[in-house]
Amino acid sequence: AAGAKWDRDAKQWYAPEGTPVEKVSAWLPAPEKTASPVLSLEEEFGQAIRNAGLILEGSPIMDGRIQRVPVVDGKPGAKDGSYCGHADGHPNGWVRNFKAGTHEKWLATGQVLSGPEKAKLEADRTERIEDRNRELEARQSKAKKRSYAVWMNAAEGKEHGYLAAKGVENFGLKQDQNGHLLVPGYDLQTGRLQTLQRIGADGSKLFEKDCPKKGACYVIASDVKSDAGEILLAEGYATGASLHMATGKPVAVAFDADNVLSVATALREKYPDATITICADNDHKVNKNVGVEKARAAAQAVNGKVMIPSLTEKEKEQGMTDFNDIHRSRGLQAVNDHFRENTPKADIER
Repeated sequence: AAGAKWDRDAKQWYAPEGTPVEKVSAWLPAPEKTASPVLSLEEEFGQAIRNAGLILEGSPIMDGRIQRVPVVDGKPGAKDGSYCGHADGHPNGWVRNFKAGTHEKWLATGQVLSGPEKAKLEADRTERIEDRNRELEARQSKAKKRSYAVWMNAAEGKEHGYLAAKGVENFGLKQDQNGHLLVPGYDLQTGRLQTLQRIGADGSKLFEKDCPKKGACYVIASDVKSDAGEILLAEGYATGASLHMATGKPVAVAFDADNVLSVATALREKYPDATITICADNDHKVNKNVGVEKARAAAQAVNGKVMIPSLTEKEKEQGMTDFNDIHRSRGLQAVNDHFRENTPKADIER
């Protein structure tokens, strides 16, 4: 009556094409429920890694760090494949096969993780991060002790090729057995040696491996007091030495632009009443003047001031950028002129 017909060969009823579905819906079989394969997040990412031609033993490491692995048909011992996976948030990552020249992004489907799997994955990730932090702390502790031993056994040396080239004095620096000038970086809060910078006669600079540089600084004139008035902050030692020679003021050396904010914050914590003036490197040759931008950000964070070296067009053409350059170009008085009360507003920012 609904329009169905009998198939004698198949021994089944069927609805001919064009039969209204609502008329025969009561007799239609229930749709089969097909279970999609259940893959863990690591299994899913592992498949993507292997599909890209990388050789992966076990499960991939998904802690946000780049991992290097061999590739199929790669040279023995070579690791021409890399991947990086993030398990938090919306799990994602990428896979690169250098031999094949491919670089593929990966995004989890979001439908293969159960609650317990998510909890286990998060616990594993947390454990890996904790293990990594413990390993880092152990390496840093060992490196600090090594740096301290190098510093204590270093020779007192007033003369050095780098100091002569920069035209500055030696304010408490030493030399190692290879003739490198040593600039110690201290933790202002504990007074302990945190890192060590080596400077060659040619101006090459290296830091002690595994030592944390963030927040470490060297202070020229160590008798700084909380009510000492003004403290200057510079990037490199030569710049700091020129500033101290010109003004007599205490100078904190932060080593580079990226460390200026951390050192400025440490100075503010240790010397809450001091005026902090950040003497920027004027990186005028690059589109983004990193020295000035970093100095301004640090000054804003600690309620300080920014002093920018005023360079002539000829000095800029010669690649000069900092107060040591002005010292060597025009003398210490030109450096000191920046700090007079009638300093042009273009040079100092409050």
